[in-house]
Amino acid sequence: MSKVWSALRLAAICGLLLLTAYIGVVEGLNTAPSAATTGQYLATATQLLYGVLSIASLVAMGLKHRSAGVLLALWGLAVTATAGLASVAWGGSSILVGLVASGATAAIAGLVFWGWRAHRTERSRSAARPPPGGRVA
Repeated sequence: MSKVWSALRLAAICGLLLLTAYIGVVEGLNTAPSAATTGQYLATATQLLYGVLSIASLVAMGLKHRSAGVLLALWGLAVTATAGLASVAWGGSSILVGLVASGATAAIAGLVFWGWRAHRTERSRSAARPPPGGRVA
């Protein structure tokens, strides 16, 4: 894949993580005082969790730390749980709607995780290539 597409993919991942960091932390803190049921408390807790995990994932990715993949996977689980819980607990939707929301969110989180793994694989492959001319100094 070209460097341009790789950079665009990484920018999309980082942009989505920044967005979910903001929504998770700010909106989670804003809705916490309004929570009245167990489902609402759980949805708010998982929302705050995915906000914090978004930030942790971005930091780990920036530092090229090996924990980035695990943090992204945990972020995906938290954001998926929030999608299902919030639609039922806050929106009054049926459990079926909650499952559909979770499924759609899991697919998007899976694409983010796949994109990060593909980026990491490309980066490690390009680092392993010999320099032009085939000589290593």
